[in-house]
Amino acid sequence: MEQTCHRCGTAVSRQDAFCPVCGAPQLHFDESEQAAYVEGIDASAKNGRPGQVSWQVVVGLCARIAVPAGILCALPLLSLCSLIWIVGGASTVVFLYCRKRPMTLLSTKGGFRIGALTGFLIAYVSIAVTAILHVVQRFPLHAGAVIDGTYEELIRDSTSMFQTSPETQAQMLSFSRFLLTPDGRAAWSLTNMATLVAFTVVIAACVGALGVRMFAGRRVA
Repeated sequence: MEQTCHRCGTAVSRQDAFCPVCGAPQLHFDESEQAAYVEGIDASAKNGRPGQVSWQVVVGLCARIAVPAGILCALPLLSLCSLIWIVGGASTVVFLYCRKRPMTLLSTKGGFRIGALTGFLIAYVSIAVTAILHVVQRFPLHAGAVIDGTYEELIRDSTSMFQTSPETQAQMLSFSRFLLTPDGRAAWSLTNMATLVAFTVVIAACVGALGVRMFAGRRVA
């Protein structure tokens, strides 16, 4: 394949390093090498910078994994295995992300953040499903008395552990009465939800960081 000299316009073959007429040095481009270079740029842009997390991919995976894991954490009896659903959900998200983005140099910090997001979604779904179940039990199933009785028994058992002196007994009795009021129920529920979210996020984040070491073929610190 021939090209023209950039100085005089004379036809120059690919074997000529200089123009046979004016002697100007020639630059030859290999189309196959150029195509490979462009393909490499496209692949690099698709995979992102080393250690960069594609949150669009992560959110899609979380929607598929965290939702069923959160439902399992909220269902009666199955909620006893909540730790298994949390660990399994976070590790599965990291594993699938490493499979979908094999060229990404996922860091331990990136795995920690992916696990934390997975844990937050699991906790959010679990709390939402638990609230829906309580509404269904209280109104359509008319089991409000059972729920209230269970809650009152839980409060009595919790406060009875601290009755060691008359002063402590008086304080715990006053506190238990507060917990039986609507404001006390709300405070108790919010405290439990905050504890659940913190516990789930921390566990899932640690599992995500560990999952990078287990599933990522290449890793950056």
